[in-house]
Amino acid sequence: MAGDLRALFALGAELLLRAVRYKQMESHRILASLRPTQEHATLSANKVRERVSFAFNLIVRVQYKIPQGGWFEHVSGPHYFAEIMLYFGLVVVRRFALSQLYVARCNRNLTIRDFPCRLTWVWVTTNLLITARRTHQWYRTKFDNYPKQRKALVPFLY
Repeated sequence: MAGDLRALFALGAELLLRAVRYKQMESHRILASLRPTQEHATLSANKVRERVSFAFNLIVRVQYKIPQGGWFEHVSGPHYFAEIMLYFGLVVVRRFALSQLYVARCNRNLTIRDFPCRLTWVWVTTNLLITARRTHQWYRTKFDNYPKQRKALVPFLY
């Protein structure tokens, strides 16, 4: 019975982490699609100058757009939200794996061994909360028609 529960948990965690990773990649694809396109030729020594020239001209001609689609309909930084969820999922999976290991070894103190993983999640979350808030503020100041219902990081909340 306990083995079935562990297998079910592992399967659920795997599916959730894969779904979140997919949404993160989708968000990056949406952002990348907002850039102007250029044929990507293999860089040879004589073409480096042309690419650099193009890059400097691009800076002058850049036009910003509001990302649309996917989780961008709800938040300004869906890739940040997905990253936080991925780290949280890793904390949960690691905690579960360690608890199974230490239950078998006389139930030693698990909190101390799990602390670095939790601290990493707190650092990533704090960093991305600040970044998402600043990104959201930038979008609001740059675009008059930016969707009012769109939150910074967590759909429907923040």
